[in-house]
Amino acid sequence: MAPAKDTSDPDDSIGIRRVQSIVGSLLYYARAIDSTILSALNDIGAQQSKATKDTLQRCNMLLDYAATYQNVKIRFHACDM
Repeated sequence: MAPAKDTSDPDDSIGIRRVQSIVGSLLYYARAIDSTILSALNDIGAQQSKATKDTLQRCNMLLDYAATYQNVKIRFHACDM
């Protein structure tokens, strides 16, 4: 099922730059530490050039998620190969 089309109002240039800044910062964080947010970043990143109020709200939700789960760890284990 396809996601519903975003019908919220377009954001101004300051809002678009804020979305781009959040996506860039969290993309670096996601690649280095927390890969669980990559799918959400992909969805937001696809809309960042034509950001709307809904896109900014999704960014705020993602920032809340990153602030709530800030003790993420990557653990590597050796295998017996």
